[in-house]
Amino acid sequence: MLSGRRRGSNRIGRALRELRSGTEVDSRVSSRFGRGGEFSARVASTAGDRVAAWRLAYREYRRMGFAEHDPLGLWYSLFDALPRTTTILVEHGRALVGVVTVVPDSPMGLPADRTFPQEMRRLRRGSGQLAEAVSLVQACEGARSGALVISKLCELTCLCAERVLGAGALAITVNPHHRGYYEKLMRFRTLASGRDCARVAGAPAVLMALDFRDMAGHLAAARRARPARTLYRRFMNDDEAGRTARHLASRSRPLDPDALREFFVTRRPLIPAAGRTARNLLAECYPECDLRSGPPAESNTTLALEAVK
Repeated sequence: MLSGRRRGSNRIGRALRELRSGTEVDSRVSSRFGRGGEFSARVASTAGDRVAAWRLAYREYRRMGFAEHDPLGLWYSLFDALPRTTTILVEHGRALVGVVTVVPDSPMGLPADRTFPQEMRRLRRGSGQLAEAVSLVQACEGARSGALVISKLCELTCLCAERVLGAGALAITVNPHHRGYYEKLMRFRTLASGRDCARVAGAPAVLMALDFRDMAGHLAAARRARPARTLYRRFMNDDEAGRTARHLASRSRPLDPDALREFFVTRRPLIPAAGRTARNLLAECYPECDLRSGPPAESNTTLALEAVK
């Protein structure tokens, strides 16, 4: 869940400032939200959905100076190949305006392990199974709309991590400029700071975490009279959260073998170049797919995915 650098045009920062000022957010169980139901949220369930999310993330990270030029114009990593990695999309009409990806812990570890290995080991000892939110971006022009989108993405991230992936805590890495927002609005704890993060062109990163046992207390406090101004006062109730989590789980799909080979072997040899643990894990997850490097297999994936450009 990396936020952008400190710039006047930073959409994440503007939206978070709007959230702090108290913008109301619709938290119905329906996938539609916003005062007029103008936004909708759903899980990426096809290769086309994933590519659209990767393209939006690349565009926004490139704009903020976090991404080097990529001929594919896509932002994704080896962790996106995991079958339980979940990407959530927010759309305004037919336009994609927000995405976030939630990565489950596995023998591959998590993206934050590369930058904060010791802190992540301690977090696992204290919280058990982890998940990490990455690639949080929103592309709304207005701060109020951006606030709505970020709020819903944050809520669904926590719901997915805890109730779908079974995590005890959520890890994020953020730009230092946005540390205060996550502390105040969601009560994340700062575990480490001042590290350069290779994933985002060496920009500084702060490791933060939210233990879901603590989140339960924050949710209870948000239901009381005169609650603190946090995102939790806008989260759905427990029954709605349960139904939504079951819906998210039912819609989530792993990448199909053709798309997996297309994007993780042929276009980018992420799997062949990975360590033995990752290669063995993914081979076990996708026994029907040849994950070795070599000439491209015949597939309709490339032509089908061109349609989402």
